[in-house]
Amino acid sequence: MKVLLAILLALTYCSVLSVAQAASAGAGLMQAQKEAEAKGYRLEGNREEIIAKAKKEGGLRALLGFDKPPIVALRDGFRKKYPFINPNFEEHGNPAESQRFLMELQSGRVADWDINNILS
Repeated sequence: MKVLLAILLALTYCSVLSVAQAASAGAGLMQAQKEAEAKGYRLEGNREEIIAKAKKEGGLRALLGFDKPPIVALRDGFRKKYPFINPNFEEHGNPAESQRFLMELQSGRVADWDINNILS
């Protein structure tokens, strides 16, 4: 009887702790979502929502600071995993081009890139 009572108490404690942690995580998630939306970003609730919206959009445009072979490998791997999205991955050349692009990005002249990974 004492063992059963100890197990029930332990399970009750764990469930109360789990609910408290979930509430805390939920509050943190809500705060992160508000902060992201204030910056113009969106947070989706789950993977299925992300996939559905990606299918609807149909493409991904990325400017990468890698050499051509890794870009081709990334593109091919992406196409294999997500055949319903057309990836447009481009190489961004030298540091001068990277600097010019970053200045244009800061000024708002270029905004149609989904991913910008500039290495300088």
